[in-house]
Amino acid sequence: MESSRVTFTYPNPDFKMLETQKIINAFLKILETHRAEGHPLAPLVSDTKALEWLNTVFNESSLVACRDASSSELVGVVVYAIRPFEWGACNCLEERLVLSIGNSFGFGRIALEVLEKIAQEQNCKLIVSGNALSTDQKLTENLYTRKGSYLFSHKSFLKVVN
Repeated sequence: MESSRVTFTYPNPDFKMLETQKIINAFLKILETHRAEGHPLAPLVSDTKALEWLNTVFNESSLVACRDASSSELVGVVVYAIRPFEWGACNCLEERLVLSIGNSFGFGRIALEVLEKIAQEQNCKLIVSGNALSTDQKLTENLYTRKGSYLFSHKSFLKVVN
């Protein structure tokens, strides 16, 4: 999928009811995959709470709808927020969620282009991305570092307390 074959609508596009359901289904599929693969956060996640979070993110963040240019079909959603960089005098674009809808191979690259475009438009000097929802950690790491020229800053350490 090339970015020239995708159109972007932002901020806060209106989604049709069917598209909203596709977004919810794609999100729940990720949670199911995490459970099946034994992700360390899986036992702590409630679908109800996760969907409440998704609703909050959709209401408190900015959204980009990415559609196939020829069919206008929704292929993915990018959710972001712009915040002051806490340790500096600049704005930071925070990636909240990158969600591919259906079989949108290559959507990750498009999402990175979208984030960079918005960061430039909003005069952000920093883009912060991270992904606890990734279903393929190596693929995600390669996408950000090799294709997006992101720097790998630090890992997150998780400890599930019994």
